[in-house]
Amino acid sequence: MATESGGNRNDEVKTKFAAREGTYTLQVLSEYSRPTRSPYSDAGNFPVTVSFTQLSKQNDTPERLAFSIGRELYVYPFKGIRKAADLTQPTDKRTYKGTFPTCHAFSEVHGKPEESLRLLIGFSAGQIQVIDPFRNENGQLYNHERAVEKSKVTCVAWLPGNNSQFLVAYASGSMYVYCIDSQTSNLPPVYQVFKQVQTIYSVL
Repeated sequence: MATESGGNRNDEVKTKFAAREGTYTLQVLSEYSRPTRSPYSDAGNFPVTVSFTQLSKQNDTPERLAFSIGRELYVYPFKGIRKAADLTQPTDKRTYKGTFPTCHAFSEVHGKPEESLRLLIGFSAGQIQVIDPFRNENGQLYNHERAVEKSKVTCVAWLPGNNSQFLVAYASGSMYVYCIDSQTSNLPPVYQVFKQVQTIYSVL
């Protein structure tokens, strides 16, 4: 049986306190195992984006989770909300300079599980990249010289049932369809206007 000693007693459990060697803070697993625990500054107004995909319909096959924060992009195995992902062991990690990811999307058409996976990434300076997280390669770059479009990529999406063509939307209001097999050109594209309705949109 517990007895209370003299004086005021505080049984409150502290979640943060300071000591000579530093500050101790109670953290959840997802925060403690975060890959980069350095202080994050939102001065650059960097977006945080998340993408999911399932490699196969088998229940024992983990999904893949991609998320970007600032100039860093991570890809992890994901087994649902009841089992936390090990954020210290990413399938792929990339850090970009001069630009940062604004959006990304996995292709829904895959090769054999654990062998091939395509991730489409749009950037703040208008470039697009297609990578395979299972392979340590730079991937394919599109609009690298910004000849097609110079504004920020706002959305990317694979065409349904297709892993070789994708749609890219830009902050300028333009949308383009790219083909992976086509070589990129450094020359600006030339279009012919087929239809224009009250200057709201044009069909090229």
